[in-house]
Amino acid sequence: MIDLLKDVQSPAGSFGFVFSFLALAGWLIYYITKKVTQINSDHSVLTDNISKTNAYIDEIRRDLSYLKGNIDIITMKNNPLRKKKSPISLTDKGLAISQQIRAKEIIDRNWERIYENLEKNICDKNAYDIQGYCLTTPSVNPEKFFGDDDIRNIKEFAFSQGNPLHIYMQMMGIIIRDRYLKMKGIDVNEIDRNDPNR
Repeated sequence: MIDLLKDVQSPAGSFGFVFSFLALAGWLIYYITKKVTQINSDHSVLTDNISKTNAYIDEIRRDLSYLKGNIDIITMKNNPLRKKKSPISLTDKGLAISQQIRAKEIIDRNWERIYENLEKNICDKNAYDIQGYCLTTPSVNPEKFFGDDDIRNIKEFAFSQGNPLHIYMQMMGIIIRDRYLKMKGIDVNEIDRNDPNR
């Protein structure tokens, strides 16, 4: 060991020791950088997969919520606020309730948000797709169309009537659909002409 230390103290030994130390440090830096890069890459792939999974879960949650709302309506036998005949419109009771809860005022107050959402999310601007989106969105994701206070007021009204929220949100969706179609110059009868089931 003493001989080794003497060798390190010689000029050639010092150079060899420093060179070996630098080579080891360089290899460690390379190895650590490689591992960190690999971890970051794996993390990026994992993050992408999590984002995609969350999007699928959100879509499934949305569909289940819509189905639950429809089941609630079926258990009531039908939605008393809308006519069954296509194109869907409000019944006399639906018109009366819409006035009672001031539906048009709620929609006016939130129109900028509603319009922006419709423009962004309805890919094919035919009447059938517009109707589908307008009926589904307020029932499943009312926060996309309305502010918290308006949602709370509609919920409280639904609760006071002993009815599912879904029927009132569909009523709101019909009014929104009619306003949007009118703005776009689309006849409501185009809904049936674009229905793929007909």
